[in-house]
Amino acid sequence: MERAKWRLALRRQRQESPWLEIGRPKMAYDEQAAKKMAAQAALSYVEGGMSVGLGTGSTAAYFIEALGKKCREEKIAVFCVCTSASSEAMAKKHHLAAVPLCDVKKIDIAVDGADQIDRRRNLIKGYGGALAREKVVDYLAEKFIVIADERKLSDSLDKAVPVEALPFCGGKIEKDLARIGGKARQRMRGDGEPFVSDNGMWIWDVDFGAVSDPRNLESRIKGMPGVLEVGLFTQPVWKVLVSDGKKVWEA
Repeated sequence: MERAKWRLALRRQRQESPWLEIGRPKMAYDEQAAKKMAAQAALSYVEGGMSVGLGTGSTAAYFIEALGKKCREEKIAVFCVCTSASSEAMAKKHHLAAVPLCDVKKIDIAVDGADQIDRRRNLIKGYGGALAREKVVDYLAEKFIVIADERKLSDSLDKAVPVEALPFCGGKIEKDLARIGGKARQRMRGDGEPFVSDNGMWIWDVDFGAVSDPRNLESRIKGMPGVLEVGLFTQPVWKVLVSDGKKVWEA
């Protein structure tokens, strides 16, 4: 059943226009509703007293907001390890306790979005610029839940892969990535200046085409001098909760 839903989601993505319902006009796909529904579904796995890893990005933002509401209404407390300055600010806005990673013995659960998800639950992440801290938190978590709208599903990973590296090594990083088939494009801000991560690093978005072996590529890029982190996430994911804006299923 879940595979059938995955195939249906992929078919929808390949269509040039939104799908039709019989007897009804075309309906626009509501991406934000899908993200919000997936985020809401993850709440059922959070209990009072847990340490919770909070991701970064638009889908994670919906989860943080919903988690704050859950804690207020149920009068429970959780301890949040945030993956960016923006997720920490949002956690505090919703009256959640944001704590340093070193202050928790373990991360019970991490909830984060993804920019692309393949059939084997490999991920591309980092379009929000927080890939390094996200990988630390998500990989350390005892249970890692990915929340996403259905358009993030793909047969294979073929979007640009973020790479976070020392500005000092910029030119060298681009050449190293080119040697393994990557076309690197440095991420820039709206004012034309380089995007700088919370870690003081620069980010390159690298086109490798369809990635046949994500784990191997992750390892090769991580081994390049000057690279802090790569936005390929290949460790096991506990659950992938996906929504089309009308329902949620586990992919």
